[in-house]
Amino acid sequence: MSQATTPNIDESFERLVAPCRSYADLMLEYCQKLSAAQNDAIRAGTDLGMAQARTWLEARDAETFKLVVESQQKTTEDISERFKGDADRIMALSREYILKGQKLVEKNVLSLPTRPV
Repeated sequence: MSQATTPNIDESFERLVAPCRSYADLMLEYCQKLSAAQNDAIRAGTDLGMAQARTWLEARDAETFKLVVESQQKTTEDISERFKGDADRIMALSREYILKGQKLVEKNVLSLPTRPV
C-alpha cells in the first residue's frame, strides 16, 4: 500500500514545489543580471574617477589647468549619459522580470486543479 501512495505523494509534492522552484529560478536570474549591471556601473565609475584624478595630476601651469577644467564639463556629460544608460538597463531588467513573473503566475494559476465546492 505504501508503494502505491508514494507516486501520488511525489507527484503532489512536485506540483507544490515546481512553481516555487520556477519563481526562485526567475529571482536568481534577475539578481545575477542586476548584480552584473551594478558591477559594470561601479567599474565604469571607478575607471572614470581614476582617469579624472590622473588628469588633475597633469595640471602643471595655468594653461593645462584650464584644459583640465574644460575637460571636467565633458566628463560630467559622459557621467550623465552613463547614469542614464545604467538606469535604462536596470529598468529594462525590471520590466523583463515583471513580465516573466506575470507569465509564471498565469501559468501556475491555470495549472491549479479546479475542485467543485
